Amino acid sequence: MRVLMWILDRCEGKAEAVKSPIGYLPKPEDISVEDLDSVTTDTIRELLSVDKELWTEDAENVRKFYTGIGERVPSEFYTELDALEARLAK
Repeated sequence: MRVLMWILDRCEGKAEAVKSPIGYLPKPEDISVEDLDSVTTDTIRELLSVDKELWTEDAENVRKFYTGIGERVPSEFYTELDALEARLAK
């Protein structure tokens, strides 16, 4: 629900986003931690961090999966995967 609230705030121009290799992410301080005893903004910051090595490994696995499916995979899927891998390589 908290992320949905951020999405709505973003649509209304009340919150910003940070560009990352995997897309736009909320700023940690824009995710409410109100009424969460053990979750802090630092916890949210850690949860929103992007581990490029893990994402690269995952992208490789997705490519293998697509290859296993064969010609039925739409070319747009490969286009998006190529773009993700390029962003992760930066």
